[in-house]
Amino acid sequence: MKNQKTLFIIGAGASEEVGLPIGSKLKEIIANKVNIKFENPFGQQLVSGDHRILSAVRKYVAQQQEVNQGYQETFVRTGNYIHSAIGRSPSIDYFLSSNADKPEVQLLGKLGIVHSILEAERSSPLYADHRESHDPKPKLDRILNTWYNKLFMKLSNGHGRTDFQKKLHNVDFIVFNYDRCVEHYFLHTVRNLYDLDQNQAVKLLEPLNIIHPYGTVGDLPWQHSNNQVAFGDDTVTAERLLGLSNKVATFMEQIVDQKIISRMQKLVENANTIIFLGFGFHDMNMTLLQPQDSHRVKNVYASAFNESKPSQDDIRDSILNLLKANDNVLLPSDDPTIHIYDKKCTNLFDEYGRRIASCLSG
Repeated sequence: MKNQKTLFIIGAGASEEVGLPIGSKLKEIIANKVNIKFENPFGQQLVSGDHRILSAVRKYVAQQQEVNQGYQETFVRTGNYIHSAIGRSPSIDYFLSSNADKPEVQLLGKLGIVHSILEAERSSPLYADHRESHDPKPKLDRILNTWYNKLFMKLSNGHGRTDFQKKLHNVDFIVFNYDRCVEHYFLHTVRNLYDLDQNQAVKLLEPLNIIHPYGTVGDLPWQHSNNQVAFGDDTVTAERLLGLSNKVATFMEQIVDQKIISRMQKLVENANTIIFLGFGFHDMNMTLLQPQDSHRVKNVYASAFNESKPSQDDIRDSILNLLKANDNVLLPSDDPTIHIYDKKCTNLFDEYGRRIASCLSG
């Protein structure tokens, strides 16, 4: 018999438990950062907006070969427009989708996303300041009552490193956020629990499978790529910020890498249990997850904090539609059991902790 596989599908509400902003808050932060205004028409002193985003805009303008002299002013006006209009959209993603034909809006929006997420990581209890120590460690005691810690305890559960690593083979993560909280948390928590150095922890976490379909604000230094950015890095230059903004996509943009889509769909097909944490259930994201072959899903758990009963019914229908039969998909003989819980992610682990632990036992 195959091992029981558990798939976690993570949205912004899950990262909120460690201090990251949800969509409604993130759009406000970005709106203020791009609202660039000077003390007078000819001044250089900012009275609103973010100086690093302004520097990135100036860097971008300088790289353009054929632009008029007022191109920087175009970005200033664009930032003022974003600030005044974004309140009519539920999130920055929706706003950028509504302005898909405006390249200046897209650039400023994505600069705002990257800068704001890095800043939020830096404010999170998961942040460890490299300026204070050669081997800094985050304040893990401050997140004991979050779903991160409750999940980790169910995975470790008194096991030694070898058994813990075996369990990692049976869990997968699809994270629809730009932040790196999940991987950053796992690294530092296994170091803390098993008293490991960084290299030992990285080796232990090799089976940890995390997909970010819309990209991240950069790979963490221990992930050994050419796109490394430390968690909460506040030293990112204007040129670097520009490069990082090209690595993120909004949910209305087409994901061109079909391999990523296929990997996600395979994870859904192979899962026995799916757990949605802080997820928004947007139609576009659900379509990306749609399995293309028969699946084995028997149980689904979903947090639905502050969602009304009608909204919870809609979430249930959305999950059923994700797993429904079509010309290419054969469902199991019984529909999956779906548990919608109208509390935060951490409370879902309290309510269904024993069942989730059983799923994670493999």
